Amino acid sequence: MILISAALLVSYITFYILVVYPKKQYISKMTSKMISMTLGMTSSILIGLLIGILLQGNFIKSTILAIIISFIFALLIGKPFGNMASTEALCSSLMGGMMGAMLGEMLPSRDFHLMLFFIDSIYIVSMAYMLRVIKKKNLTK
Repeated sequence: MILISAALLVSYITFYILVVYPKKQYISKMTSKMISMTLGMTSSILIGLLIGILLQGNFIKSTILAIIISFIFALLIGKPFGNMASTEALCSSLMGGMMGAMLGEMLPSRDFHLMLFFIDSIYIVSMAYMLRVIKKKNLTK
């Protein structure tokens, strides 16, 4: 389940890059900030949860690692929209990485599947909605 979630995260971010980077000029500043914040937060919660589950029992390392990896993903998410959107994504990823790592640390080691499925579902819905917003903005221009 952990590998599936990690593969889901990487594949959606890759798809996002392939779809968004060429269409960035059609997306308004406000929409780009919303996209960056939403995807930065949901991606980093999933990253933090995965790392928190994998490094359960070592809260400091899982938090630091989740924040660092979330920052990288946030830069990829916010990069096409400029500094303001990147800052939005970075701040959201900081908070999401910490919360995800904390959540992964608090879960009993044998009962993480339901929470992982739930966070995966939130991530999929968020990504699908943001891609729909991007598609809609691109069609109106």
